[in-house]
Amino acid sequence: MKKILMFLLIVMSSFCLFSCENIPVHDLLKDIPSYNLSVEFSDNYFFSSLISCPKSGSYKAGTILEVRSGIIYDADIYVYLNNSMIDKIDENQEWIYRFKMPDKESSLYITMDRFFGKSEYTFQYLFNWSNNIYEETDITKIRYESEDSGESSDILIDVIYTEDRDDISLFYDLLQEPLVRYNGELKKEEQQTSITYYINNYAYELTIINNNIVYWWDFSSAAYFTFKNEQYEIPNISNASMECHTFSKQLRQLGRFADVYYQDENEEWVNRGTFMQVFSFEFIEYFDNLPNYYAYIDTKDYDKIYVCSDTLFEYNNQAYEIIGNYNFSLLLI
Repeated sequence: MKKILMFLLIVMSSFCLFSCENIPVHDLLKDIPSYNLSVEFSDNYFFSSLISCPKSGSYKAGTILEVRSGIIYDADIYVYLNNSMIDKIDENQEWIYRFKMPDKESSLYITMDRFFGKSEYTFQYLFNWSNNIYEETDITKIRYESEDSGESSDILIDVIYTEDRDDISLFYDLLQEPLVRYNGELKKEEQQTSITYYINNYAYELTIINNNIVYWWDFSSAAYFTFKNEQYEIPNISNASMECHTFSKQLRQLGRFADVYYQDENEEWVNRGTFMQVFSFEFIEYFDNLPNYYAYIDTKDYDKIYVCSDTLFEYNNQAYEIIGNYNFSLLLI
């Protein structure tokens, strides 16, 4: 029996050797067709210089190809093959994007744009915080402010809060609207609306420009989207629970550099430091008599803010009282 098995093995091995010995490897691959691969980078030269990848050219279908990059902090790289994103592999302090050459003419696009190749978006895809809203009752309050970003002598803007369920329902519906990428140009003087959603004691702000352009940003990039339904109009608040004022965003951005002046022993006004984020305060009109001011804040191109107490100040001949947990005593340094 053993002799019979040995004989059969020898016969089979000989068959394999004689059937393949005259067919070189390159002849086995000769019948696999080749296709062109077009490789393109986004217009960020710095990031493209950090990447090794296949060159544009002809490759046989099924060839394993790779894009490699060192890890880039505070940013990400996205690789698309024929508009389909390739999964990233973390390996030995490198990002690797591995794929097989398709059996057709193909394009490879390498970019830092996470939104390339996608035509429609949801708020839940763009803003992680909106995934915490399972139903509209998860929203406890809405804050709404709107201002024109052009040159203006008035640096105060109105803020409206609502806890009304009918109002909140409309702002919940806003988050269900589909979005598309906006690639147009923004006007220099546009209207900016900030809508803040209060969810489980956390506040999340959404910025909408000119009533139809949704602004998205992270630490390394920014993008704009518009409502797929071109007729959609963002809601307004009908039943306010509180109305107050704040400083314009333009001034809030300068707030870190606002100088504060005190009187010295010679009654001379001297710079004693800066205010940090003072213009993020919210406040209401104050109609009683103000105490004398003991300091003022230089707002550069606008009227001075005269500080009368931790919560009281005068601006443009009008008295105001700060509401909320923060006031001048916490922010003066």
